[in-house]
Amino acid sequence: MPRYSLPIRDKADYRAHTDYVHINPVKHGLVERVADWPYSTFHRLVGGGIYPPDWAGGYEGALGYGD
Repeated sequence: MPRYSLPIRDKADYRAHTDYVHINPVKHGLVERVADWPYSTFHRLVGGGIYPPDWAGGYEGALGYGD
């Protein structure tokens, strides 16, 4: 399956893509909570007040994203 990129359409689309990237380690079983993945930009965004520390609570199904 070829990979390609699509332009970000608006702020809501940007947020959806950012959420999806941060939830991937949980989705793939690498960690139980988003905050447990040490390599994520999530931590910087929590520090900047963009996300709460317990965002998604480790349950990616609540966001409604699928592959």
